[in-house]
Amino acid sequence: MGITWHSSQPLTPLTGDTYMDHQTGYAFMWDGSTWVMFASSGPEPEIMFTAPTKEQLEKYPALKKSWEEFLIIKRLLGV
Repeated sequence: MGITWHSSQPLTPLTGDTYMDHQTGYAFMWDGSTWVMFASSGPEPEIMFTAPTKEQLEKYPALKKSWEEFLIIKRLLGV
């Protein structure tokens, strides 16, 4: 997969299409189904937090283990 830079968000993107949102300073790449932010030249982007679903935790044992460790660390830090 190659990267193709555009001056604005393409209307019909292809995998690897990339553009910089000049209003926010964020760079996005089309992964084939959604725009993924991968860089910022401005202020830090808002961090979006999503908890895994019960189905995801059951399907992926490594995710479940990591999630449990994350929750323990979070409690230890008091966050």
